[in-house]
Amino acid sequence: MQSTLRARASLALSWALQLGLAYVFARAGVAKLVSAPEMIQIFNWIGFGQWFRYVSGIVEVVGVVLILLPRFSVIGGLWLMATMFVAVLINVVITHTNPLPPIVLFVVAAAVTFLRWDQLLRLGKWGMAWWSRSNQIRK
Repeated sequence: MQSTLRARASLALSWALQLGLAYVFARAGVAKLVSAPEMIQIFNWIGFGQWFRYVSGIVEVVGVVLILLPRFSVIGGLWLMATMFVAVLINVVITHTNPLPPIVLFVVAAAVTFLRWDQLLRLGKWGMAWWSRSNQIRK
């Protein structure tokens, strides 16, 4: 009974965090892809060119899709952690701005990854089963 209650609470917390991440990254990703003026200004300031804005927007939207798909939410968490790691580096090394917002998003994505870690193990088993079947077919 206790473990069932704990599992439900963990699942509810995970979904709350996933929905929050999806909201934040969907807004940011879409703003980048539709060329919101503030995003153009930010990416001019970064200095990598506007192609990097489009790549960042696509990466964020892909992260939203992954974080909302139950089977792939752990991959989405890892994906968004990597995205925020790069954002922290850009804030610290290039723009010299406050890295706290991407650090907070990194921590939330890490929490989702932790809460959904069992999915990675199941994906690994699924991948290994698929790999062994595909190798048997080729022989």
